[in-house]
Amino acid sequence: MGTEGLKAGLLSAVVIASLILSVNHVAHAQLPAENVFEVSPGSFTVRDAPPFGEPYLVEQKIAVWNRVNEMRIFTLSVRTPPEDEVTEGFDPIPNGNWIILTPAYIEIEGNSSDIVEIFLNIPRWENLTSQRWEAWIGVTRRAEPGEVLEIELISRARIETTEELPPIPSLPRDVEVSISPSSGSGPPGSWLTYAVTVRNTGRIDDTYTLSAVGAAGLLVSIEPTLLPLAAGDTDEATLSVVVHPDASEGGSMTATVSARSEGDPMVVATDTCRTIVTSPPPPPLTSLTISEENFTLQAGESKYLTATLISDGSPVADKLITWSTTAGTIAPSSGKTNTAGQVTVVYTAPSYKAYVIVSASYAGSEQYEQSSVNSYGTIAEPSTGTSMELVIGIPIVIGCAIIGAALYMRRRKPTEFRW
Repeated sequence: MGTEGLKAGLLSAVVIASLILSVNHVAHAQLPAENVFEVSPGSFTVRDAPPFGEPYLVEQKIAVWNRVNEMRIFTLSVRTPPEDEVTEGFDPIPNGNWIILTPAYIEIEGNSSDIVEIFLNIPRWENLTSQRWEAWIGVTRRAEPGEVLEIELISRARIETTEELPPIPSLPRDVEVSISPSSGSGPPGSWLTYAVTVRNTGRIDDTYTLSAVGAAGLLVSIEPTLLPLAAGDTDEATLSVVVHPDASEGGSMTATVSARSEGDPMVVATDTCRTIVTSPPPPPLTSLTISEENFTLQAGESKYLTATLISDGSPVADKLITWSTTAGTIAPSSGKTNTAGQVTVVYTAPSYKAYVIVSASYAGSEQYEQSSVNSYGTIAEPSTGTSMELVIGIPIVIGCAIIGAALYMRRRKPTEFRW
């Protein structure tokens, strides 16, 4: 090769080495001459990008395709475009460092692809709201030994910022706790439950240890005691509260729930709820009945009477029923109800005519209200049959005696008197 030919070859290499292809508004950017690699998308827009003041990941990603059979190395960079080449209605991005590409250096096997993630780190400045910028993301295929061609494809990134500054960014680890309802009430010995909501307000996944402490007069527990949460997620636990049986009516006691980060024990949140002690509810009502509300007996006769104790339609067993009467006797005078809620006694009427009241009563307990019932009896006069027989029998006996005496005198010889 002559001198002129060598100069021409070097000049051609320099021109090719500096070749940059910019592809706009197409789905795939590629070389027109040979399909060696592609970048997708060729352009995209990120809307409502907040000036957070901290890096955050955007949904848009860039795909890089290596179309040759051998592994190739690609590098990525962000540039501020010339003003006369940006899309109409947009300005060049003030600082290319506000866009972070991960990874910025990739090795892609032949006929394969890889994904690049995009982070924005726009300063938290008031004058950066309501902005429309354009940045160029360059993807360069590095020239391999023996090659003189280094190729770059451009993907246009358009960024539209929010109209207002966003809320202050959350900490890496943070948590919120709330209890619902904030207050409850119950009598001594009652059991109440509260819903505990735990929210991971940090930016990373975390696990929280839950604990509960109650004031004197409250027995508290919480389930579960460990709660794993992804960033931004919410879950619930249950706080159980038992009011002490000796707690005073009208008292108000507080329970406190804490959620502590396992990743950073210094990160903790708490909330409280209040339990008010009310008066115990009245025990359930009972109903006591006697087998006969009204009865009639002859004086001195006996009969069975059965009392039945029920509550809410069901028999009440093993409760003491006490009996009494205004006249006559009852045996036994008291007894406990069986499984059918019943107890049976024998009532014996007095020996004279009377009107009687037979009473059965249940004194009540902490479980059941007291109750009582009366049965009304009529005691008839004693029978007169025995008296009439006696009246009729007396003359008969007397009459028989006279007749017998007469017959005896007739059979006896006359008495001889000697002087």
